[in-house]
Amino acid sequence: MIEEIKKMLWASADKLRANMDPAEYKHIVLGLIFLKYISDSFQTHRMQLTLRFQDSDDDYYLSDTNKYYLVEELEDRDYYRESNVFWVPEGARWETIRSQAKQPDIGKRIDEAFAEKMLMLTEALGEQMAKGAGLDQLIRQKLGGLGYEF
Repeated sequence: MIEEIKKMLWASADKLRANMDPAEYKHIVLGLIFLKYISDSFQTHRMQLTLRFQDSDDDYYLSDTNKYYLVEELEDRDYYRESNVFWVPEGARWETIRSQAKQPDIGKRIDEAFAEKMLMLTEALGEQMAKGAGLDQLIRQKLGGLGYEF
């Protein structure tokens, strides 16, 4: 299993890197990994909240489990903050990005998602994280297939 993951990661890295300078490439890859990580953590917590909202024995139980009310409640940032989970805007969530992977402007969309999240994190993590993803130099078409690799 670990070997398969390593092969997939190396293949994805080669696909992205092309002729890019490694010094620039590492910032892009680390940014994408960070975005994927916080998105996965957010999604896991969101699923846990959904279960808690529907459990009548839980303090978070919502007696009105109307679908629209539930979705609205799941977007409340305080539920994520109290558990030290980054709240991720819909446009920056990995599944949203992945669903748009074949779009010709995927690089721009990832840059926007990353920038949106970085603006929110600037105060918490400092100015270094807010310098941007630098995807302008990356060949946009190569990103399209990458979203399906993960």
